Amino acid sequence: MLAAEPAQELSVIAGLFREPLETADGVLLGVGDGLSIAVDVFGRLTEAFEALPGELDGEDLRQACEHLTEVAAAAASMAASLADEERVLARLRGSIGQVGSSVTKLRSTVGVIALLSVNARIAAAHLSNGGEDFGVFTQQVTRLAKTVERTVGDLDRDHVGLDLLLRSAQAEQDTFRRRYGQSLAAVAERLDTELRLFRAHRARSATLASTIGERSGQIASQIGAAVMSLQIGDRTRQRLDHVAQALDLLMEDDPWYGAGTTVCLLQAAQVGQAADEFADETRRTSEALRRLSLDAAALVDLGADMLGSDGGSGGSFLDRLRDRIATVSALMTECQTARGKVDHVTESLSRTLGDLVRRAEAVRAIETDMRLIGLNAAFKCGRLGDEGRTLSAIAHELRGYASQIVEDARLLKVVLKDVMSDSDILDRQRREQSARSISMLEARIGLSVSKLGHGGDRLSSAMAALAGEGRHVSASLADNARRIITETRLDQPLRATVDQLERVARALPTSVPDRENRILAQIAARYTMASERKIHERFSPSTAPIETEDALADIFF
Repeated sequence: MLAAEPAQELSVIAGLFREPLETADGVLLGVGDGLSIAVDVFGRLTEAFEALPGELDGEDLRQACEHLTEVAAAAASMAASLADEERVLARLRGSIGQVGSSVTKLRSTVGVIALLSVNARIAAAHLSNGGEDFGVFTQQVTRLAKTVERTVGDLDRDHVGLDLLLRSAQAEQDTFRRRYGQSLAAVAERLDTELRLFRAHRARSATLASTIGERSGQIASQIGAAVMSLQIGDRTRQRLDHVAQALDLLMEDDPWYGAGTTVCLLQAAQVGQAADEFADETRRTSEALRRLSLDAAALVDLGADMLGSDGGSGGSFLDRLRDRIATVSALMTECQTARGKVDHVTESLSRTLGDLVRRAEAVRAIETDMRLIGLNAAFKCGRLGDEGRTLSAIAHELRGYASQIVEDARLLKVVLKDVMSDSDILDRQRREQSARSISMLEARIGLSVSKLGHGGDRLSSAMAALAGEGRHVSASLADNARRIITETRLDQPLRATVDQLERVARALPTSVPDRENRILAQIAARYTMASERKIHERFSPSTAPIETEDALADIFF
């Protein structure tokens, strides 16, 4: 057996690195757990951001853009047409004034016809035959006179009502124009600008999302590689276990002096190599984690750029567009209510104009009956000679005023043609700008807001994960990079072990080849790593194990 003093020293040497090794293993295990979580985080981020380009270029957001483009165009058209509508209403007022003149002429003609109907009854009553043959004539004249009077009276009332409606329509339209005209134009312009910015930002964000997804995948892969590099702890433990086992073999041999020097120097070399490899690998891993921490932080910043956050206001560019559209929706709601008043007046105006045209046509139809009655009466009066002359003159005047009614009705119809033309324009504008049309625009705005909301929620969710988990992982990677260097604390104990082994070796006698080879062969049989075998070969080529394909497998441990 070994002498007590050297055996105790070698036992102390083996204990130098056991506690620091356990500490280093605990640190590396904790780092490994943290890195596994980071891999999962960036795996989820990769999946989320790889899907975002399709979301940002999807059908929902395209439809939202189309709807909002229609809203902007409709608002601009509405604002631009208010001046046209105002001019149309002004022309209608002028035309209605001309209608009033025509109605006044008709009313004057009707008064004469009413008087003629009275004269016709008197003249018929003085005929020698008692007026029996002319009773129907006078009744018809009276009936037609009353019909014309009633129709012209209706025309007059329609004209007065129309004038009042036009005044009301002009007042409501003027109020609407002054209150909302500029706002509608400004909203249209602002919405058009926002949509241009939105399309540009959406395209850029799709590119950034693709980049973030790709870089997240790369970071996850690199973190995975860093996890594999932490196996340096297991390799170092195995190597130091082999050193302890080699020292145990040496202490069990009796006498040991023939192999002690070589075995101690060999183990010193193995421990030194283990220290070098552990230091190099942990340094590389720490540097890799530090770089990955910076990459993760840069990725979070890239995400903020993708969101389009301005001055830390939060939310994505989709959310901001949705919020700004809310102001457009509020304006449209006000416009719908205000426009409803204009619509009510213009609808009444359109109906009244229709009534006016129908009554003008009725006057023209009455003229035909009046002309036929006058001709029939003139024919009968001609057979009466001088006695029927007065009634014949009345019938002649009746035909003349019937012609006057035709002319008045024709002039009225010319004016009404212009009125109806303007009314059609007004009606078309009313349909395009009606409260119902505005309501349909509101529905499109609502649908767009909903689609933007869904897209914004998905984008914000992905960005919240990136900002929250990404920053946490970045900080965790930086902390783990520090811990690998500052908390493992294995280099100094291993260097002390090397020094003590070399010191013991120098105090031992020269090795005996036979005993040395026997111990070294036993030690070599326990190696699991190629680097151990290479060092062994430097000290004892004859006992070094032969490298095989299986033996080299530890390179990929």
